[in-house]
Amino acid sequence: MDIAMVANKYMQDAAPWALKATDPDRCATVITIVVAAIRLIGALAEPFMPGFTDKVCHILALPHADIPSIFDPVAATEAGDASAAPGACGVPAGHKINKPTPLFSAITPEQVEAWRARFGGAQETTAAAGAASGGAAAVAGAGAPAAAAAGGKPAAGAKKGGKPAAGAAADLPDVARVDLRVGHIVRAWPHPSLEKLWCEEIDVGDASGPRTVASGLRAHYTQEQMTGRKVIVVCNLKPRTMGGFESKGEWWSLYLPLA
Repeated sequence: MDIAMVANKYMQDAAPWALKATDPDRCATVITIVVAAIRLIGALAEPFMPGFTDKVCHILALPHADIPSIFDPVAATEAGDASAAPGACGVPAGHKINKPTPLFSAITPEQVEAWRARFGGAQETTAAAGAASGGAAAVAGAGAPAAAAAGGKPAAGAKKGGKPAAGAAADLPDVARVDLRVGHIVRAWPHPSLEKLWCEEIDVGDASGPRTVASGLRAHYTQEQMTGRKVIVVCNLKPRTMGGFESKGEWWSLYLPLA
């Protein structure tokens, strides 16, 4: 989202619609950078919203792209090959895109009701149970202020200072608690005893160096395809030992070069 906001601000500030008549070369540069940024956003979103990325690639009339180590669309354009140039996610010079269409559509109240009926489950039962438990807690907690007003001691277990509960972090949405990072597979080798597993060392920016991760993908990717690739890694999972090999994470998406 930050990249999208920066790209949008860049376009608004540069105003290519005004540059078209006064400075065509600058206008072309601005459009190239904006289109390349859209392609980059599509590449970053692909593990989570592959349908969105498919639409972006169709509109741009460009293949799916790897996530680049650097973002230099001008260098990619000058190199003449947007997929292989150092600034991957670039746009070839003179490239024509397809007619743009909306990527997202407005959600109507009717759709919301239909989805609620289909996927909501026993929401009324859950809400009633939550209200009941909340009411019980309110009744249980009402005694402490009353005791204080009467000059007595607060009930056992009552805390002073009004600090939030230790479990306040649990109120975060599930997605906010997942530590996702782009990692680089430094080394991959077959697990010595489990024939379905690859053992990998993945650099995710830890000060201690690459972490070890096991993945059950030997039937799907070769050792050459694994080594050197970028992956999306879940970094805050509890380590587990798999056949004597400690796995300190799990990765969800592997970026391979396009044929």
